[in-house]
Amino acid sequence: MFKIVLFIVCFGVLESAAQPAYSQLHRMDQKDSLYYLLTDKALFKFYSHEASGQFYLTKYIEGNFPSNTKLMLNDKHLFLSYNDTIFYYLNRNPWELDFENVIVPSFTISSLHGFGPYFFIRSGNAYHLFKIVNGIVVSVEDSLFNYASPGSVYFSYPFVILYQSIYKYVEGFDFYLVAQISAPMGNTGITKNTLIGYRYWIELPPFPPPIEHSVLSKTVVEEPSFSIFLYTW
Repeated sequence: MFKIVLFIVCFGVLESAAQPAYSQLHRMDQKDSLYYLLTDKALFKFYSHEASGQFYLTKYIEGNFPSNTKLMLNDKHLFLSYNDTIFYYLNRNPWELDFENVIVPSFTISSLHGFGPYFFIRSGNAYHLFKIVNGIVVSVEDSLFNYASPGSVYFSYPFVILYQSIYKYVEGFDFYLVAQISAPMGNTGITKNTLIGYRYWIELPPFPPPIEHSVLSKTVVEEPSFSIFLYTW
């Protein structure tokens, strides 16, 4: 906790002199050059330019966040969920974190997952796909798939990896099998058409460090070709 406080006090450039105090860190997330620290009293958003190595506090949201608060990011939004209510914020650049709206799904929220311009809500074994249109959450696919082992599901838009199977999602078409891998891989992602397995570690200090990784393996994913049929009515 001391290192976290030191990071916020020494490396943050605040919008105002008054910074929310907190006593517990719930979660930290990173996307590109942005870092998010979720605490019991506030969510802090930091920007770090790679060339300088400095961290700047650009935005924060005050609130009383319980320890089970879920934090999730997709391409343009940040989501906070607790008590089965989801609050979402515009998050398109380092200086934006503006409340947009709230949604209360008709089912229990087990987890949230960003997926490019979309996001998944897992409820039990079912994964429901949504997107935000003009500030409103719209259902895209109701229960796109069901999977009993959430620890074996990875999202790397537009791909979904289920244990040893890789699927590609196309809106309006569902998703289709792209490839099989020889063994399940933890910490998995797809860059362009290359499946990469990572081993992650964190170096301290300073806090928070960039997430370092070593590459365990690489596999080129070759997508199948599909015949196109044109119908005349």
